[in-house]
Amino acid sequence: MADKSISTKEGTLYYVIKDDKITITNYSGSDESIVIPAVIDGLMVRRIGKKAFMNTKRLKSIELPEHIRKISDWAFAYCKMLKSVTLPRRRINLGTDIFLDDIRLSEINIYPRDNETGHRYSGMSENEKGHLKLLMAAVPGMGDSKHLLDIKNAGSKDWYDMLDSRIIKILDEP
Repeated sequence: MADKSISTKEGTLYYVIKDDKITITNYSGSDESIVIPAVIDGLMVRRIGKKAFMNTKRLKSIELPEHIRKISDWAFAYCKMLKSVTLPRRRINLGTDIFLDDIRLSEINIYPRDNETGHRYSGMSENEKGHLKLLMAAVPGMGDSKHLLDIKNAGSKDWYDMLDSRIIKILDEP
């Protein structure tokens, strides 16, 4: 099955259609910011494929659509300029080292579902949200801490307890 493509401001997103779902398979270009469309060819974008954005030189920010379900292995690895990622508030199946060696990653933004109310994140102050973004961005560099990228529970007491536990474990390592 051949990749199809869609243009971005300064590049091209490549994708495949399988089982009436879109998987972004690759990107080429020089965009600094990309918003992945929620729908292409009338179908939901559900996956970011293995190594899809790996080693993208100029990418500084990326926003993923609400209905994304999987980010595959090394999807954004070695994106040395990547600073900001925006993810939906839902469980996403995360592959291995999706942000490997993204040394400038300093912010993982979480946007709520439409009309979502009563969730801990939406009740946070701007200062607290800023701290949470920094903590989320630090998670990929914390070794076996992928469970902390559980976006749905980010900011909850259990999430902070897991983060504290992982930080203590790191501090206790020789």
